[in-house]
Amino acid sequence: MKSLIDKFLSLRCAGDVLESVQPLTGDVTRRIGESMALIEAIRPLILKHKGEYKLIELCSGTPLTSVIAAHLLPIEHATAYVWRPKYLPGLLDRVHHFKCHLGRSFNVTFIDLILPEKTIVIAPSVNPENAMFLVGLCHRNNAPMAMIPSRGKLRLSSAGNELVKINGSRYSAWLHDLADCCDGDVRVPPGLVNNDDMNCGLITRGL
Repeated sequence: MKSLIDKFLSLRCAGDVLESVQPLTGDVTRRIGESMALIEAIRPLILKHKGEYKLIELCSGTPLTSVIAAHLLPIEHATAYVWRPKYLPGLLDRVHHFKCHLGRSFNVTFIDLILPEKTIVIAPSVNPENAMFLVGLCHRNNAPMAMIPSRGKLRLSSAGNELVKINGSRYSAWLHDLADCCDGDVRVPPGLVNNDDMNCGLITRGL
């Protein structure tokens, strides 16, 4: 079975994607793996409704997943909201022709917004606070969602605390808490390393 990284590198668009989102900083392997895990999660629904779905990506600095999706999947368009827009001016010039648009920020105080119909929300490495906002947003809007929450200070429900006693993992228990909040599911893609340092869980809803 190909790894998520190998699957990305085998794409004809891999070179164009990487060139578009430079400079890609931090753990590049992790970023690519997470983006490909999200792409694989949303692909079946998008292929079932070609050209109908819009993507909203909430990302910390680089809209990698949106750019891959714009190259690879038959979406209407993608909009990426960048929380740390250090490289935004150059990115805007490079991605405009990929059906991928960039917003300067996604303020969680606007989380009561109404999403357009047939919108999928995706988010790699989303922090615990924003992850909770996102599950509420997608639950209220009955919107499909795929996100990979990052580790941090986690507040567990009573059910989550009981689950920790069984499997010993606060992160895993928290993922199940998130999924329960939005009628979603927890997946652990084989290509995401399951250890104490990596974000290895995928929360999906409606996919």
